[in-house]
Parts: sequence; C-alpha cells; structure tokens
Amino acid sequence: MEQGPSKTSESILHHEEKVKGNSSLACITPDPERFGTLEKLRAVQKRVLNFLQGICKRPCREQLMNILTINRDVETDAVFIRACQEEEFPEEIRCLNQGHGITNRKSKLFKCTPYLDELGVLRIKGRIDRIEGVDMDTKRPIILPQKHRVTFLIVEYYHRKNYHLHNEIVVNEERQRYWITGLRALVRKVANACVACRIRVARPTPPKMADLPKERLSPHTQPFTFTGVAHLKSQWAAGTRRDGAFVARRGVPRTILSDNGTNFRGASRVLKEHIERISTSAVEQQYPTLEFKFNPPSSPHMGGVWERLVRSTKSILSEIWPKAGLKEEVLRGAFADVEQILNSRPLTYVPLESAESEALTPNHCQGQF
Repeated sequence: MEQGPSKTSESILHHEEKVKGNSSLACITPDPERFGTLEKLRAVQKRVLNFLQGICKRPCREQLMNILTINRDVETDAVFIRACQEEEFPEEIRCLNQGHGITNRKSKLFKCTPYLDELGVLRIKGRIDRIEGVDMDTKRPIILPQKHRVTFLIVEYYHRKNYHLHNEIVVNEERQRYWITGLRALVRKVANACVACRIRVARPTPPKMADLPKERLSPHTQPFTFTGVAHLKSQWAAGTRRDGAFVARRGVPRTILSDNGTNFRGASRVLKEHIERISTSAVEQQYPTLEFKFNPPSSPHMGGVWERLVRSTKSILSEIWPKAGLKEEVLRGAFADVEQILNSRPLTYVPLESAESEALTPNHCQGQF
C-alpha cells in the first residue's frame, strides 16, 4: 500500500514592532523611552542615518534628503526632535504645511508664531532676526513639548552639563536654544529624579529620642543631688591637686555620672577597692545612696548637659586668665568667679518692656533647701 506524501508544517518567526504616534520619521527614529541619556540616543540615531545613507539609492523628498546629508552630531537631534514634534503637535504641523496659520484657540502654540524650517523642525519666530553673531537656535528656538521623553532627555543633559547646579542656570541654558512650555516645572522634575542630586541633598532621618533620664526629672531636690563629672585638662589646671572640696561645699551627691574616660574608670576601681577595705556601718549610714554611673560607650551626647557648662567654664577662664601656669590659690579664685557668672545666667526669658519681672537664675535656688 502506497503512502501519500508526508505533510510537514513550517513556521516563520518574525519580529513585529508597532510604531508609536503618527510621525513620518518614526520608522527611522529610535524609541527615546529605551534610552537614559541624550548622548546614547544621539549615537544610535547617528548610526541609523549612516545606515540609511549607505542603502538609499533612489531619489528622496527634499526634507528627507536634507536629513540624510546631516554631518554634524549636533544636527542629528533634528531627526528625533522632529519626530517628537509630529507626535505632540500633528494638527499644528498639518496647518503649517498647508500654508495656514494655527486656528485652534485651544492649541498651546496659538499665541506663538511657529513655522517649519528646511528640515521640517517646528520653530518659533522672534524679533531679533537682524542681530549679528547669534546662532539661529537663539534667534528662532526649537519648540518642544513639556511631557515628551525627548524633552526630558534634553533637559537632563543640560542638568548634567552644568554639574547639577541651580535650576535657574539650566533654565537659562535651555532658553538659548529651545522653547519649552512649563520649562521650570520640567527642570524641577529632572532635578528631583536625578540620583546624584538626591544623594547630595539627602539628609539622614534622625532616630526617635529616648525618654529623659530620671536624674533630669527630679523636682524638689537639692542642687547637685545628681552631678555630672567631666575631665578638664588644660593649661589652667597644671600642677593642681585633687581633694574633696566639692563635696565639702555642696554635700555628698546621690548620683555621680560621667563618661567612660580611662581616668574615671580607674578612679572608680580604686574607690571600690578602698571602700571595701574600710567599709563599716558608720560609713554606710553616712553615705547610704552614693552611686557612680557611667554613660554607655560611644554616647557622648548623654553627657551634653554638663559638657556644655564645661565649655562655658573654659571660655570664661580663657578671658580671665589667658596665660598658662596658674597656681592653685589663683585657680580657686578664678573658679569662684566662673561659678558666680554661670549661676547668674538667666534660665527664663524676660521681655525688655517689663520693668518688674526678674529673670530666674541658678542663684535663686541656693537658699531654697
């Protein structure tokens, strides 16, 4: 039994791409949505024109022939700019090709004086044609729509060309060649989308501040009940000795706070050893609540309350005795002056118009307890 011819199936693979818009140059213009910079779009457009110049043998229309004979890279922009204009302003270009003016009052170009140049690019006429030494782009700038990708790439190029500087610089550079509706809004949009600018102006989000420690929230307690200690190492303290004068004047504090300086850590260890050796019931009864606390490591801000007063102390000392090498007696007198000045600083705001009010100072608290 003879078998019939076998049937074979053939499939043809091909690529189809829909041309967006109704531009006559859309078939020879790369899709600007696929490019991130104007330089890349220019390079691809130049390759397309070079390819067309090699294969195009038959006569073309005058405008297309002018486009294919473009040599300078800067003139390559006319191809995708014209395609951009034909997508956004088809009715206006049709009216101009027919020799009519724009009659649609809703058109963005109704109040302008647009025309088509020899390449078919839409430009706006001005009143400075007689000026000499000025480019045609400045005399008659190219019209560009605000929301097209080509316009975005052009503005982004000038934004990078001017090193991400102030937006008004970019606006001024754009207006030398282009007429763009809503230019300032577009420049702001480009700057907001620029990664380099976003990194440059970025600010870290501050963490949520924790609650204040109980030492800062202790009303009806004597001054220096909670005491912060800082190491004042400077030329004024050279050759001085250490003793318990603070405690003798202000009393024994309940809590002493300090940072993690090696001197404070060492002093804490030595004090613990001595206290354990001489610990008696009388000592425990006399100092029942004395506690020495250290701030967490790498957190100098937790001692900012007394560190700010240390800065004020050093500033006053530098004005009283700018020279180095003070003896102990002179240094004690200087610290007494510093104490008086700091305790006289106002803690509340007093308006100048009020003659009866008095500013609250730390000196007001000296005799309250």
